[in-house]
Amino acid sequence: MAFVAMAGIIFGAFPVFTSVFNLLGGNTDSFNFLGFLISTGLLIPVILVRKTGFRLPRKVLLFSILAGIANVVTRVLLTSSYVYLDVGVSTTLHFLYPIITAVLGFVFFKDKMPVYKWIIFAVACLSVSLFVSNSSGQGNAIGVILAVCSSFGFATYMLIEEKAHLTDYDPFVILFYVTIVSCIGSFIFGVGTGRIFEPVPPKALLVLIICAVLNNIVGFALQLEGIKHLGAAMAAIFSLFEPVFSCIFGAIFLHEAMGARSVIGIILILGSLLVMILL
Repeated sequence: MAFVAMAGIIFGAFPVFTSVFNLLGGNTDSFNFLGFLISTGLLIPVILVRKTGFRLPRKVLLFSILAGIANVVTRVLLTSSYVYLDVGVSTTLHFLYPIITAVLGFVFFKDKMPVYKWIIFAVACLSVSLFVSNSSGQGNAIGVILAVCSSFGFATYMLIEEKAHLTDYDPFVILFYVTIVSCIGSFIFGVGTGRIFEPVPPKALLVLIICAVLNNIVGFALQLEGIKHLGAAMAAIFSLFEPVFSCIFGAIFLHEAMGARSVIGIILILGSLLVMILL
């Protein structure tokens, strides 16, 4: 549980890194592509130092590629939804993925979970909606579709990691292939928009490097370990630390207002996770 909780805290800083990067003159397409590119480069010396090698069984390599596709599709869909919806609304819709992970696991893999856990799941996921302020705006259908599809994408990513037993292998080697595929996918998308060719200011690049290390490497490695010990569905529910700390980090670093609704949402989510732990 600790692995997923720490990953959630790290991932909670992602919107802050994205916002700061954009404020410093970057754009989301460059953020995605360069972030994955930097992560891929940094993983090479990590793997060499650990002396685990880059080899994977052919089947594992195939599923790592599929996980990379699911990962980059999720990232592109989510960041694209920001164009049509407020970030708070997009984030709320994206965080349907814990319950989607559980449902997909039940439908396709016959994963079973006690009724009380389904109830806790629902309470925790619905509590995320409290992070959306009354002034967030309704956006439009395109943004809603993009954000909801991003939740299906990430649920698929987590299930691939568990069901294909990718967690049985070195997490940094798995991440290496995931980030390569994500890098290629985000490059193709960025070429289509033409935005990855825009110059990135040095300060924005520094923010990107920090995010690449924390989010794309450390965070995802911790999440892999969490999936290994908890399974995809339970790891997904503990990932709800992410919107909690996203709200907290936003208040601290971006001076975003955190009203009563957000505080209630935090209490409900943490309470749900505590009950899940105790039961």
